[in-house]
Amino acid sequence: MSHHSSSHIGVLIILENTGNLHNKGLYLSIYIFCVDVLHIICKIVSTFVYTCLHVFTQLLLATEGYTWQLPLSGETCQF
Repeated sequence: MSHHSSSHIGVLIILENTGNLHNKGLYLSIYIFCVDVLHIICKIVSTFVYTCLHVFTQLLLATEGYTWQLPLSGETCQF
């Protein structure tokens, strides 16, 4: 686990406070699974938004007589 991540530390503190240390692995697995799902959703949404922006930009530039190619990359999760 990455010790610098406040999210992971927060989960560990919650587990220790509730006394469910024997379930730590289970809770961390669920937590990591949720993070993975959120990451996938974020990638889908960012790809969709980027594609819409790309199409909109192409249409906008086409009306002005320009063409502009953008590299379609849905791997980024930064907005």
